[in-house]
Amino acid sequence: MSEIFAGVTASGETRLIGEVAQGAACGCFCRACGSPLVAKQGDVLSWHFAHVARQENPECYVGALNLIRRLAIEDILGNAVLNLPECHVTIRRRSGLGHSDAKLVWQPEFERWVDFSMDAPKGATVARIRLVDGEVAELSVEATESSISALPVAVGDTGMIACRFPIPAPQHLRTFEAAMAQIRATAAWQWIRVPAGAAPVRHAIEQLDAQERLEADRINKLAHQRAVEAGSRWAGIAKRNRAGEAFLRPRPASGTPPEGGGAGAGNALPGRSPGCTLTFYKLPGEKLWVRYMRADKRYVVIPVPGHPWVGWENDLPPEVGRFDPELQAYVLDDVFRAMEALAALSSTVKSGRSLAEFISDPCED
Repeated sequence: MSEIFAGVTASGETRLIGEVAQGAACGCFCRACGSPLVAKQGDVLSWHFAHVARQENPECYVGALNLIRRLAIEDILGNAVLNLPECHVTIRRRSGLGHSDAKLVWQPEFERWVDFSMDAPKGATVARIRLVDGEVAELSVEATESSISALPVAVGDTGMIACRFPIPAPQHLRTFEAAMAQIRATAAWQWIRVPAGAAPVRHAIEQLDAQERLEADRINKLAHQRAVEAGSRWAGIAKRNRAGEAFLRPRPASGTPPEGGGAGAGNALPGRSPGCTLTFYKLPGEKLWVRYMRADKRYVVIPVPGHPWVGWENDLPPEVGRFDPELQAYVLDDVFRAMEALAALSSTVKSGRSLAEFISDPCED
């Protein structure tokens, strides 16, 4: 619809198309451009105003929309008591733990008008309302040609209520009474911002804060418990290391490391990366293992050279690694997991740089 359905008289009064005489006798002017209007009240087309000189501009139709919006504002502000819409809002609190939601349904109560502005532009606050609980809410009024859908609701220092209504069809725009009846019947009232100071909102926020504190305390206690358990685990490993000093004794530097063992012949630690740290483990049954990094950056575990036993290829659990027949060693796919598994199985753990530093005695504790 793009016809002008309202004009103003010389005295500034608003008139709809059905409230004036036909033709130029209507005595109305365009609110936007001030040009004289004629009233078209035929039997074929919908009733509307037209400019005498036919110089209609888009701004002139917008001026008519502003007129009908002003009439709606006057109708709303003429109420001594306003029935406010029910408020539905989801209050969300975000934190390092995620977020928590509180769904709130609240029926605010009108107390009085605080102030208002009849000529407030589109999108601006038309009036301010004081609620029974002392909070203040702003009111906006909008006429729209599009469908009306629900708007998102937020929490703020002051509330905001939106009253939106579709432009009535031409048959409802002939008189003020018909237009107002249609606007009242189709207007959609919705809270788009609720005041944070309102008692129900404040109570919901306090509950979310309390819930967040409880969750944070639970997480902190769990983290502390895990830290204590980890400390105890590593303390146990250190204790086993100290208790097992005897099973790995320093060897004279002039000696040569024993050859053979789990990895086979010729090279005590086949494929070893030069200078890498060696870690020795003593498992039940006097079984001695050594872990090292190969030149290809893979970590492996083999029996300590000179102390092999039958069936060593099947002795370690999957948590440590997988036996590679070609390398004649256990390959550690997850080094940290393997270290934890070996430490848990061992009575002694010892680190060094060279086999030459140690002589393994499987019978000594």
